[in-house]
Amino acid sequence: MLRRERGFTLIELLVVLVILGLLIGLVAPRAMRRIGPAKMQAARAQIAMFEQALQHYYLENNQVYPASLDALVPEYLEEVPLDPWGNPYVYRYPGSHKEFDIESGGADGSPGGDDDITNYAR
Repeated sequence: MLRRERGFTLIELLVVLVILGLLIGLVAPRAMRRIGPAKMQAARAQIAMFEQALQHYYLENNQVYPASLDALVPEYLEEVPLDPWGNPYVYRYPGSHKEFDIESGGADGSPGGDDDITNYAR
């Protein structure tokens, strides 16, 4: 009796790889375009969280803001997170735009560019 082995042929595997390559080629660019705006939104949310924690600190500490964000840990924040691009936030008290300024340097990592996320209107 002739027994035939079961499995995939090389042609079938190549067809599947081509289909997967086409799907990745079409979906990946669309997904990558959404990463930048998502990081900007995350930075805005973190800055809003800092503002809220700073207001609590202010109310509980004789109407004085802390000298650094590290003073908020652990009572008001579990930790001071980095911005979505992996850089520390810049906190200034007293601020030049509001009572305190909080800035993320954005994608380029340096404050003062067009991609900065801040707690004040620019």
